[in-house]
Amino acid sequence: MQEGTCNNYFTLPRLPWMMLVILGLYVFTCGAVFCPHLLPYSFLGPIGTLIKFVLDTSQYGCHVILLGATLTHLVEAAYSWHLCTSKGIIGSARIKWFVSTLIFGGASLYELAQFRG
Repeated sequence: MQEGTCNNYFTLPRLPWMMLVILGLYVFTCGAVFCPHLLPYSFLGPIGTLIKFVLDTSQYGCHVILLGATLTHLVEAAYSWHLCTSKGIIGSARIKWFVSTLIFGGASLYELAQFRG
């Protein structure tokens, strides 16, 4: 590795993980919280049945899940900031890791943890 490239290291998580997080957290959970009438529950199989069950049995069930997932991503992003410091990643790469982990959570944090700087 060339001198200076290790402190600018950044990579996104694998595409299947990014799609899973985007669909799972943002589309289904936010959809269930903010516009449940637009979700096609019958086409989602067991996941649609589970979301519909949570919506029908608990008024705030999906709200709690969304809040918990959002707080978890925020804590993971803060930890990624600390991990970047300990691995010597600085500058804009550190900000990219923070934002990526805030959006993609553990999938992004795993990529950062695997980096040996």
